[in-house]
Amino acid sequence: MSVDRMGIFNDPILSSILSTPSPDVSDEQATEIAQLHYGLETTAKKLASERDQMFRLRDAAGVEYLLKVTNPAEPPEVTNLQTAALQWIAQVDAALPVQRIQKARNGAVELRLSIGATTRRTVRLFSFLQGLPLSETGGTINQRHGLGRALARLACALANFRHPSDSYELAWDIANADRLQPLLEYVRDAEKKALAQTALKRFRTIVKPRLNRLRTQVVHNDLNTHNVLVDLADTNKVSGIIDFGDIVRTQLVNDVAIGAAYHIAAGPDPLQGPSEFAEAYQAVTPLRAEEIEVLPDLIATRLLVTVLITGWRAERYPDNSPYILKNNGAAWDGLDRLARISPETAQRALRANTTR
Repeated sequence: MSVDRMGIFNDPILSSILSTPSPDVSDEQATEIAQLHYGLETTAKKLASERDQMFRLRDAAGVEYLLKVTNPAEPPEVTNLQTAALQWIAQVDAALPVQRIQKARNGAVELRLSIGATTRRTVRLFSFLQGLPLSETGGTINQRHGLGRALARLACALANFRHPSDSYELAWDIANADRLQPLLEYVRDAEKKALAQTALKRFRTIVKPRLNRLRTQVVHNDLNTHNVLVDLADTNKVSGIIDFGDIVRTQLVNDVAIGAAYHIAAGPDPLQGPSEFAEAYQAVTPLRAEEIEVLPDLIATRLLVTVLITGWRAERYPDNSPYILKNNGAAWDGLDRLARISPETAQRALRANTTR
């Protein structure tokens, strides 16, 4: 893989949607879409997003919706994968706190629209889930237990889900971490670069050779604390899992590693939070011995993928860098803390807390 003078990588997972800015849609255009295609009279407020255009809509009765206009580089069949997965979940486990797709006036759940002078893009309307982002809370063992159980339930609901595009190539799929090596050039700090290179080497030599022996299925693939809502009246209760934009078919344990990666904390036992999360996950869906064995390295790999992609994209899109980098600092910190624990110690810690 090489980099051209514009900084676009030849590898398709880095040269498509993550390299394509999303043309701006105004609040007024969002309300017009809601009225014309969904029969809703609303106000609109644009929300921060990594690669799409999203709006929080509110009607006169106080009912809220989320309007999403996809990035023009996202293939319609990939968008449909996300839509179909949410429809499947609604049928298999309706109690799961995920958004519901709203139909347009013509009965469609996806619309292909030209907005202003832009090319046709997919537009969808979702229910709006209420709650406080988990990232804005202190983080408790009860939250981690609830979150682990919720993710396991979600994985169970998706276990038999199939879609023609569910195996598409995605940069955020940690099974593709080795393909992100060109992004190391965007890590300017020498110590951080060495940390990232070590994690990448362990992925290549320890993890990747074992991946094809592990269970695979469609998973959420992005359970970071900004994608989890908790009940305002009881912040130990998960009230929403949002953003299915990175859903993909990959190793099941990757989903656990992603969720666990965001619970590394300061203190004598950085793996306590990830262990509590994984323990609760296993109360619903037990992990196999070979999955637990690679779990610490997969947690590190998720942190690696986060720092590489977000650091690169923040340079490309400085105006959106605060949103892009929201998990970057914590990911670097987590990667550093894991690097100070021997692989054997990390495996023992996670095995002790996830197999009892």
